[in-house]
Amino acid sequence: MDLSYRVQLSGWKLIYLDSYTCRGELPAEMNGLRSQQYRWMKGGAENARRHIAPVIRSDFPTVVRVHAAQHLLASSIYLVILGALLMSAPLAALKNTSITVDYVDYGIPFFTSTLALIAAVHGSQRPTPSGVTGHLRFLWSIFVFFVFTMGLSVHNGSAVLSGWLGRRSEFVRTPKFENGSWWASAYAGRRIDRRVLLELLVLGVLVIGLIIGWHRHQFAFFPIQLMSSAGLVWVVGLSVAHPWRACRYAPDTMQASEPSVTVT
Repeated sequence: MDLSYRVQLSGWKLIYLDSYTCRGELPAEMNGLRSQQYRWMKGGAENARRHIAPVIRSDFPTVVRVHAAQHLLASSIYLVILGALLMSAPLAALKNTSITVDYVDYGIPFFTSTLALIAAVHGSQRPTPSGVTGHLRFLWSIFVFFVFTMGLSVHNGSAVLSGWLGRRSEFVRTPKFENGSWWASAYAGRRIDRRVLLELLVLGVLVIGLIIGWHRHQFAFFPIQLMSSAGLVWVVGLSVAHPWRACRYAPDTMQASEPSVTVT
């Protein structure tokens, strides 16, 4: 990403080959997904910090500069999501007291942008869903995607913040298992990520917000609070269950999984 922006700002032209394919593998376990997401989200923020000003000042057409700014700031949306989650509890408590403005009306642009995101994801599907069953299946998939994504908001938000602040961190590669028994591999993560504690703290804030909203009949934040709570329970659960499963199988498989070298 950094290289592509630097070469284009230097006058090179890139051509995207839509027909060229290569093999890929999705992360099979939570630690691998965390390391991948941390690199991607932090890397996006780092590139935004470095390149967004040169892009805006460049002589590219306006539509290209707007598109590039959206691309560079894509990962930073997690800071907005995290901020909304943390503010939902105090806003529910202060509604109709210190705050008299109906702030719910300001959520319409976010709702509209969500519809645009759904349309963009739908258009990128290969093959495109067809028929009533296909569309219903897509809507269910996008709902599950939103829930899980909001569950990653704490983890990804911290990565974005680290990228904007310019903090250095170790490059942790995503382990590849070639669709095998990942829990029996020497590369499987066997430690629980310490960010689980922060995620549990945010989950507690959301639960408090739900209680306050129910007590004060302020239900505007219930959809985002319920979805985020479910996502956090999902993410935390996998973050604990996957290392536990890997540790359970470690004594019998670690030695067999590790490559052996014979010196003669």
